[in-house]
Amino acid sequence: MLLNGSSVPEEETSSAVRDGGEPTGALRELAETVAATVRAGAWPPRRVSVRLGNATLEVEWPASAPLTPPVTSPSLLDERHHRVNSPLVGTFYRSPQPKAPPFVETGDRVEAGTQVAVVEAMKLLHPVYCERSGRVAEILVNDAVAVEYDQTLLIVELDDR
Repeated sequence: MLLNGSSVPEEETSSAVRDGGEPTGALRELAETVAATVRAGAWPPRRVSVRLGNATLEVEWPASAPLTPPVTSPSLLDERHHRVNSPLVGTFYRSPQPKAPPFVETGDRVEAGTQVAVVEAMKLLHPVYCERSGRVAEILVNDAVAVEYDQTLLIVELDDR
């Protein structure tokens, strides 16, 4: 393992915490290095993963502000429109793989159950389905952007049926 460019033997990491829970030696140095790195960043990190010996620590912070603007158009907030929301926190992708065409474009007609996007979380792609039939009125999130749980991704203008 490397700390500040120096190798730390595995046996030094095994007793990295005192009985009272206070970090010692390599663990203390690691914690201080991570804290300094986080403070030095231009903005707060989204996620930090640290490994010391056989132990791994992963920390994820909630987004401090929405990454995409909220829906503000009153015409898109009535009962004639359906919001397709993110099923989980992750990264929004409009297409199934890089350089592939997007699942849907603005103006496309969709049926209930149509896959309209994917959200990647923990290296798994989770499909996003439209629950109602209609026409895609607006796509609110850019490709490869982090999204929050229940964030509106796109708006579907419902059929007149």
